This record gives sequence, C-alpha cells and structure tokens, in this order.
Amino acid sequence: MSIGREIRSASPPFNFFMATSTSSTGAPPTAAESLLGLTLAGGWLVTERAARAAGATGGTFSVGYFAERDGQRAFVKALDYAKAFSSTQASTPEILQYMTAAFTFEKAVLERCREKKMRRVALPIATGSVDVAGSAAMSRVDFLILEVAERDMRAHIDASTDFDAAWRIRTLHQATSALRQLHAELIAHQDLKPSNLLVFQNDGAKITDFGRSSRQGHASPHDQICCAGDKGYSAPELLYGHELSDWKRRRLGNDVFMLGSLLHFLITSTSATSAILSHLHSSHRPKNWAGSYADVLPYVREAFNRATVIFLETASKVVSPALAQNLTTILCELCEPDPYLRGDPKNRGTHRDQLSLERYVTRFNVIASRLEMRLQSDAPVP
Repeated sequence: MSIGREIRSASPPFNFFMATSTSSTGAPPTAAESLLGLTLAGGWLVTERAARAAGATGGTFSVGYFAERDGQRAFVKALDYAKAFSSTQASTPEILQYMTAAFTFEKAVLERCREKKMRRVALPIATGSVDVAGSAAMSRVDFLILEVAERDMRAHIDASTDFDAAWRIRTLHQATSALRQLHAELIAHQDLKPSNLLVFQNDGAKITDFGRSSRQGHASPHDQICCAGDKGYSAPELLYGHELSDWKRRRLGNDVFMLGSLLHFLITSTSATSAILSHLHSSHRPKNWAGSYADVLPYVREAFNRATVIFLETASKVVSPALAQNLTTILCELCEPDPYLRGDPKNRGTHRDQLSLERYVTRFNVIASRLEMRLQSDAPVP
C-alpha cells in the first residue's frame, strides 16, 4: 500500500501541550498551587510539592504533590484551571473545556485499566475535587491520587550503582507486558518514555501518566494532535506532521515504535528518535522538510540503519554478541520507519495482528531470564 496515499496531515487549531502562561513568578499562587497541608479524599494529607525535573515535558496545566496516609505515600496530580486565564495559545473557554474533557478521559482510561486488573499500570488510589479557601478565580481543584514508586526509570538509571543488563531487559519486558494489556483494550499510551515508567522495589516497573492516551471509539480532546506524546521518543512519521487514517496503525503503531525507542535508550542512553534525527542531513529533518513523508522515508531509513549499527556495537559491550544481535533485530522491527512494515514480520500478510506485542513479551522475557541466570551462576551467556 502506498504511504503517500494513506498518510494524511493533521492541523489542530492549537496544541494545548505546548501552551504557555503569561503569569509571572510574582503572581499569587493558584488554587492548585495551594494544596500543601490539605487533607484530600480518603484521608490523604498533602505534604510536599513535587519538583519538576529539568527538561520535563507536559504538565502545563497540572501541579504535582506527594501525600501521606497511615505511613503510605502517594502522588497527587492536581489540575490547575487558573492557568487557562493566562494562556497565550487559545481562549479561556476553549482551554477550560479541553482541560475538563482531558481529565475526564484520563480518569475513564485508568478506570478501565483497573477493571481489567492491569498490574503493570500505575492505577489511581482515589479521585476527587477540593475547594481551596481564599483562592480567587477557579477555587475548585480536581485531582488524581496515584501510586508512587521509589523513582522513575530515568532516575533509577542515574542513581543505581548496580545497574545491569538483566535489570534493563526485565524492565523492558514489564513495559511490553503493560502495553500488550493496554492494546488488548484498544488503548494507546502515546507517551512511553523512561520518566513514565515507575520502578517499584518489590513489584518491578509500571506505566504511568495517561494524560495523552488514546482509546479507539472514545473521543479524546487531543485526538486531532498528530504527535500527542513526547517528540523525543515518537515515531518519525508523526514528526513530519503526517498520520495514518487507520487508528490502530497510527496510535498503536506509535506505541510500538516508542517501545523500541525505549529499548534504544536502555542500551545507548538516547532514544531511537534522537538517534535517527542525529544521522539525518539538516535538509531532511522534520522542521526543514516541506515534502511528504513518503519522499523523505528513504533518508529516514538510511539514518535509522546507521543508528542500528551503533546500537549493535554498544549492545555487544553490554551483553553477548548473540544477544546483542537478537536485541538489534527486535529494535529494527519495533522502530521500522515505514509504519506499514513496523511490528512482527511473522504476522505480516496473515490474519494475525502485525502490531501484536505478544511475541515481544516472550522474547524480552527469554533474554532477561538468560541474563539473570548468568548473574546467578557467573557463567557467560552462550
């Protein structure tokens, strides 16, 4: 099938995720910025404002906190409606409508995950709203109270002194399991990246932050945004402003690519997306390319091929050459630049779902198990 015929452009009136505020640092705190010391639904006491990590994306219209109850800790995502009044991107009613719809959609997705008992998803402990006394406009604050881990994956990698290949691939196996469960319910996460994988000491990794997710058959306020998630991990066709008309190939296919991008990060410390862009001539990069994705695809593929060579070399220093080749093969399938070829090649041309992650769950499990056995026996992996 011709990529040029099937890919369409998406041009939303504005991008809420890139919206900015005109408020100054000297402005009085909003209601959402004033939750410290308050007790929320279920007896959760807000004890600490969550620091925003350097280079973090998203979260323009929310404020993060930590809360405690009976010795337990949780994360609070508080929606900041007051920010709608200082946005430079759209009118206040438009943004308020978007924020309410997006928050409702995220809660519904998480509730579906709870119903399906998705243990690899960080589920909400409670939801609710609170009125902050003394606040000016928009005193009501809607919030989600979520599981909190020791740290996210990126912080774990930075802080861990015994970080090893077995842990990396086991975490990837757990992330793949989570995506497979989500995809079975026709839910696309859309923002899979290290900071959205929480690491629990006794329960492994779980996916968090469904603020940019998509669900087939359920309207989301950001469905018209071509690249809803972090562009640093997204599929290349989306970076060029093109998206496929088929929901599964567009949304689930992007998740599949982002999983491969995560694999690339765990081996090289950079995403596959960043690696591809680094090997592209400036004239072929998304911001400078005026043609179709079909026309730039050969250049994207060449850049990806260069990146895979470096990936293989790097992986061979981390695991055995045989496992490095295995991981490189998986990377090539998950991050295939052509969205029509992305995914499991054994399912291509059959009645099976080419974007199915079932075999990848097994493959990552096998690789992780072999590496864990090596750690236990101190014997080289064949």
